[in-house]
Amino acid sequence: MALSTNTPEPPAVKNPSTTGSSPPLPTSFTPISPSSTPLYSQVATQNALSLLEKQPHVIFSSTNNTTPRTWRVGSSKFSVFFTVPPKSSPKFDPFWRALLSAYPREVNMGITLGSRSSPDTCELHLPTSADCERACSRPLVVGDSSFPTQPAVPIGTIVRRVFLTKLPRVPYHDLATQLAKCMFPFGKVREIAIHESYGFFDGSGYVVLANTPTDDVPSDSLTYQIAYDDTQKILGKWPSMGSHCTYCKEMGHDVAKCTKCPAETRTCFGCNKTGHLQANCPYITDPSKTSKTSNKRSRHPNRNSKLDRPIIAPKPLIPTELSLIYGGSEASKHNPRQPALRELSKLSPTKTTFTLPTPTEPPTSSGPRPRSRSVDTPTRGWDKEIDDRMITNLMDRDEARALRLQGLPKVGHPESRSFFIRHLRSQGIDILALQETHASSSMLQSTFDQQFRSSSSLWSPYCGVVCLSPHIIFTDPLFSPCGRCIMTTITHVDNNFSPFRIGAIYAPASQTPRYRFLASLLSTPDLIPPNPSNFILLSDFNHAIHSHYALGRRAPADWLQFIDTNMTDCITPRGQHPQPTFHRALSSTTIDYILASSDLHPRTTDPQVSYIHQKWSDHCLVAVSLSLPSTKSSGKGLWRANPHLAQSLSFRTDLNTLLSTLVPALRADLSPQARWDAIKLEVIRFTFCSIHGSRSLSFRGRATIMNSLVLSQLWHVLRVVSFPSAFLDRVRSIVRGFFRVNSFPPIAFDTLCLPRLQGGLGILDPGIQQCALQLRWLKPLIRNPLLPHGLVPQWFSTLLRSDVPTVDPLLPLLFPDCRPRNHRTLDSPLNLVLKAMDTLPRNFDRVVLNLSSCLILPLSSMISSMPSHPPYRPAWRDLRVHHLYQIESNLDILTPITPSRPLPRSVTLNRILNRIRDHTMVLHPILFRACILSFVLAFQQPDLPIRDGSSIDLQPLLSAQLPGQTWSRLTTRSYRSACSHQLSDARPIHPPLIPRQPRSFWSFALPHRARNVWFRGLHNKLSCRALLYRIMPSTVSSPLCTICQVSIETQEHFLLACPLKSAVWTGIWLEFFGTVPLPSVLSNAFQSFVFPPTLNPAIPASSVFGLTILAIWDHHWSFHFNSIPFLLSAVLHTARKSISHLCSELELDSP
Repeated sequence: MALSTNTPEPPAVKNPSTTGSSPPLPTSFTPISPSSTPLYSQVATQNALSLLEKQPHVIFSSTNNTTPRTWRVGSSKFSVFFTVPPKSSPKFDPFWRALLSAYPREVNMGITLGSRSSPDTCELHLPTSADCERACSRPLVVGDSSFPTQPAVPIGTIVRRVFLTKLPRVPYHDLATQLAKCMFPFGKVREIAIHESYGFFDGSGYVVLANTPTDDVPSDSLTYQIAYDDTQKILGKWPSMGSHCTYCKEMGHDVAKCTKCPAETRTCFGCNKTGHLQANCPYITDPSKTSKTSNKRSRHPNRNSKLDRPIIAPKPLIPTELSLIYGGSEASKHNPRQPALRELSKLSPTKTTFTLPTPTEPPTSSGPRPRSRSVDTPTRGWDKEIDDRMITNLMDRDEARALRLQGLPKVGHPESRSFFIRHLRSQGIDILALQETHASSSMLQSTFDQQFRSSSSLWSPYCGVVCLSPHIIFTDPLFSPCGRCIMTTITHVDNNFSPFRIGAIYAPASQTPRYRFLASLLSTPDLIPPNPSNFILLSDFNHAIHSHYALGRRAPADWLQFIDTNMTDCITPRGQHPQPTFHRALSSTTIDYILASSDLHPRTTDPQVSYIHQKWSDHCLVAVSLSLPSTKSSGKGLWRANPHLAQSLSFRTDLNTLLSTLVPALRADLSPQARWDAIKLEVIRFTFCSIHGSRSLSFRGRATIMNSLVLSQLWHVLRVVSFPSAFLDRVRSIVRGFFRVNSFPPIAFDTLCLPRLQGGLGILDPGIQQCALQLRWLKPLIRNPLLPHGLVPQWFSTLLRSDVPTVDPLLPLLFPDCRPRNHRTLDSPLNLVLKAMDTLPRNFDRVVLNLSSCLILPLSSMISSMPSHPPYRPAWRDLRVHHLYQIESNLDILTPITPSRPLPRSVTLNRILNRIRDHTMVLHPILFRACILSFVLAFQQPDLPIRDGSSIDLQPLLSAQLPGQTWSRLTTRSYRSACSHQLSDARPIHPPLIPRQPRSFWSFALPHRARNVWFRGLHNKLSCRALLYRIMPSTVSSPLCTICQVSIETQEHFLLACPLKSAVWTGIWLEFFGTVPLPSVLSNAFQSFVFPPTLNPAIPASSVFGLTILAIWDHHWSFHFNSIPFLLSAVLHTARKSISHLCSELELDSP
């Protein structure tokens, strides 16, 4: 395109050359582009529409409109919508005059002005549909402007505008046809529009779905991802669509909770791996720096970052098992320019994990291949001493584990050496073998002992063996003359395993000195025995011992023969290729070994080769576990019966009968010892007391365990830390699951939280108990709000008065709407205290306050909306009573204020006042009484206190929260009782029990299982078929009793009324009570614990009843699960046997 050099001129101005009013313009320009192509000057001077971003362009409409129309539901049967110009526009008045002229009062049926959300839209109501069509056919013309008319959508129509993205770039006609087809399952397509940015289709648009009441509405629900065709998907969003995932494109959750979205997406720019950043990369060249561009540590050299690194707890230890971990390094020998360790990187170490076998199952020599693991370096900012609690836990373990690691840092780097030692001590090891220690002075050896906190140690300039366990000692140490070999005996202080010898060898890196050193070891039997037994070598040989490295076996032939004949590699199984243990540049070799004699090698297990950061060592960490049999043995001990049995006449009689029957029946060919053992075995079985061998728990026992042993561990944390409600719900779920074991249908958790006097178990609800623990700070704050006793209550009082110093601190405690926004969040220091106040009951209906106190109350708490009218708006919550009422001093009452325009929020106050006058809002009794004369109030309600005083006093509100008690005597137990209304799902026992009845129930002499069945029955939670059929009808086919096949198996039928079970009760009642039981007698015994006296006073009636319930329960489920017939004689036999055993135990326990 060629651009003209002439100045563009408007189309309305004639060419000056034709009028003669000015000289002609130059005409020597020759355009390059064809004459059909418009010039830029021509386009710029045209009255073209402005090109904007996201302009809608209608490609389909059910009403044949070419521009986007307004889809609004009308409020009458025939109506249309107009867009009104703003009031500031000069066309505002002409518009209304033209509208009234076009639709006079004889034609229109009225108008609805715009709302606050759409002030520029009005609805004109017309008498017929023909009038609406006529109005929509021509716009309203006002001067040179026209206002189009939009038809209203019929009443009851559901309109939904779905915004679409990822639309394909196809012709508009094809796009409209396919969109109408794919959106049809979700509703009637009324309009399809695409978005054009600067005149070009941008791949987005919208579809209007409008379903009228007469339409056959499709049933498919709209989804975030919509199938455009068989191969392509598009995305749709609409108002109130709910949560949706932008990763998996599914509804019902967001991307933060998506299970398909990868948890870690960060990529390291150093190693190009996922899971960490470059600042924490374990493969960077200098681990002491967080990044190549960060100099934060250099700018803060004295920064104490002890809290930056969590301490890793050691692994559990077993006394008779020993783990030997070894790693060799002589970095300065292999690479003199690079020391073994300069400094640490800021990386979290990987915790070493071992699987230790039991001594009775020693592993075989052909074990698994060693696992490779990465042991990263610890954080640089760790303090010089590890937490004392961690070391105490380490020393209290019972397992023995040794670590063999090579390459201790040089003496010239004490800070790095300290970090390295802390890392080793954090692994939970017991014996540590080191090399290249340079511990040539006693001062350096003492420093090592202090840093390792070793119980014993052996040091030389080349090697070191350190013991970190108080249960293991070194005996008979031997050193080679050169110091490159240390031999010692490992002994347990309690002789839990047999002693064995270990040796730490560090061979020279040069070939000639290495040959001389290894030859000298073979010539010294005290160091290396010719036929080793119970012997382990932890070695950095600086040469290979396997045949895979033919060129690397650079050692004396005698030495290699000794290794091949007498020692076995604990890391690499025979016939397999060894793993490299030394890495430098691009080369890798195996020169570090753990060798064991043939008798100890079968007891080695868990071989490991772990990576050590290159700033610590260029060798790997080689480890193996050793499982040793215990040398201590103990027998079964002596069996003794309870001496009180000898005082029981019934026991002596039964024992005499047993022996009289047993002794003649013994075989004659048995030896006297065998006969005596057989007699003792039968006597043990006879004397066995079943109740003391029970491993079950009653519901009350579970409650004791949960309150005393489990939940008590949380109380201190819950007192000081605010947790979201989801955390407390999770704790409740865990507690609920503990009580639901072997119990279905379960008893509601809120029911279990009720006091025992109400039929519950007194379980402490975590949420209510957290609030009860706040009484430590709440009571001093309420006793003296301005200057409470104690540091924390004073701090709370200051926080409550920080935003509004003139307000009484009790006001934000009592009313949530008076609290600043920063105290309504979970991270507020006052969150728990305020939550404790909100949990208490709030019944202020009978509270009388003086007029000054009423004026400071929040208006939202003193006014409530009627159910059929709009609620109190959240934007009004900052209003107080004094904004709407004032004190009439002559009458001593509160009177409404008539707000005028100059007053702030006068419109809002007038609206509230009008709603009060219209009775769509009602006053709270506190505010209502303040508007009544005192003598009238005293005459109408003489039982209420008299309104007196002029100073602000909120104490009556505090007293109303605790009816019947005072704040000074409030305890955590009474607080929980006051908050029992929070247990909304609690169902007390019906009919209610008097206080002595629950106490007597828990004192009955019964086994746990019998009491559990009875307790579930009191709460109507027994597994009868009627209840199970109601809960899971698909599993339980019928509510009829499976035994009698006649009646519905309710709980009463299950235990008492079934004909066979009724016969059981008749037999038990005749035998132990001497009467025939009536149904009412059995019902009173079950629910009210009222029993007739037994024939034998030594047999408790409650025990007879409870054990009979248990016998019926057991035989009923034996019939159900094992198809064992429910026989009267079998049930009676079980009940009699249980009662007899229980009576024997009671007789035994009696003084």
